[in-house]
Amino acid sequence: HTEDSISLYHEDARELICGDLILNFEPDGRGRLNRFCQDEAKVMKSFQILLEMTAPRRICPGHGHVIQGEGNVLRNVAQP
Repeated sequence: HTEDSISLYHEDARELICGDLILNFEPDGRGRLNRFCQDEAKVMKSFQILLEMTAPRRICPGHGHVIQGEGNVLRNVAQP
């Protein structure tokens, strides 16, 4: 979202706090990448890094509802 944004991942709990990287106002509960950002390419790169290095069952976005489920719920996040 901004240059100074961070995401925090708790590996044992498989929980990701992602700030404004992901939003969840979607009726299907999947969430989506935040397209209101300084650099969309950096948002995509950050998301890809998280997708490769983490496997959260629970995502706490900066805005909207918690995203949770079995497996890596990042795979359910809608990308542009």
